[in-house]
Formats: sequence, structure tokens, C-alpha cells
Amino acid sequence: MQALARSYLARIRAAHPTGRYTLAGWCLGGPLAYEIALQAHADGEGDRIDDVILLDPPRAETPTNSHDILITHIHNACPHQTRSIVVEALAATEQLGIPERAAALVARLGLAGPGSSDYPLLGQMLMRLGDHAAMDSWRPTGQLPHLRLCLPQAVTPGSENAGESWRSHAAALTVTVVPGDHESMLTSEELHRALTAPCDSHPHQANGR
Repeated sequence: MQALARSYLARIRAAHPTGRYTLAGWCLGGPLAYEIALQAHADGEGDRIDDVILLDPPRAETPTNSHDILITHIHNACPHQTRSIVVEALAATEQLGIPERAAALVARLGLAGPGSSDYPLLGQMLMRLGDHAAMDSWRPTGQLPHLRLCLPQAVTPGSENAGESWRSHAAALTVTVVPGDHESMLTSEELHRALTAPCDSHPHQANGR
């Protein structure tokens, strides 16, 4: 995760060498945004960051049930398959590297079937497998000056008590709950208002979510 954050921070600096910016990450992108912010602060560039916003992130801890979470995420990408078939496909491809495993999962689980190209699904598989590999070795450390969490009303498995778990990683933590679930929250008007409101307008506290 730290190496991935360093790579993204370099890209941010190249594209935006001066001025202020906001970091935001959805799902497993939340811990990545947090790590990017930590590294920017460690490099003396923390004053360039206006805000750090995590959208329904996992808890701020190394997951103890990472395999179950991976099963759920792969199943969400292939809702036409049963969970048991997803479990079998993951077991059969466990020894493969991420690119090869992603391709094998698409062949086994994709609607098009073996031998057909499904590049959108392949992209999802690569992203999910890569994110889970990063999370498996992640150990959150350090504290940011301020952090905002936006969580859906429908609690996502793996994100229970997310607000409390992130409390020690920010001097000022704000939690906003918006309508929807992990995906539908992204289109809610309440989320748009929360994201566009100035950071200083929010009470700096966690509500237990």
C-alpha cells in the first residue's frame, strides 16, 4: 500500500506541481488516499492538502477476513454467478499471479465465457485483486490533521464501525452518513453536498459508524 501511495503521489506532483488539492478514495481507495496524505505530510507538503475524504472505506486495520471480503467483491462483479461458483473459481486460481488470475477469473465467471474478451470485467478483476493484495499487508500508522468519512446507511460488510476504527488516525474526524449502499451512495445528492461543503463547516467528531 505504501509503495502504491508513493507512486500515486508522484503522479499527483507531476500533474499538479503547485497549489492545493483534495484527496478522496472510495472503498479500498480510502486507505490509499490516507496513505498518500500521510506521505505528503511526511515530505513537508501537508499544507497543500485541503481535505482527505474516504468514501465507505474498510476499517482502519488489517482485515482478518480478507478472503471472505474478496469473495464478496468478486461476486459483486459477477452477480450472475452463485457465490459457491465464485468460491470455486478463486480456489482454482489461487496460485496464479494477479494478471493471470484476473484473466482466468474472467474466463470462468464472465458472461461471455472462455475465449471471449471482456475487458471491462478484466479491469474490475485486476483492480479488485490488486487492492486486496495491498490490503492484506497494510498496517495503518500515523495521524492526519483532519479526515472525513462518508458512509452509506446500508452498512457494507467489512466496514462495520468504520468511524470508530479511523478515530485514532485523525486529530479531527468527521463522519457523514448518506442514503444508499456501497455503490448507490455515489449518486446521492447528500453525498454531493457533503463533498462540496468546506471542510471547516463540519463538526469534527465521529458518530460511531
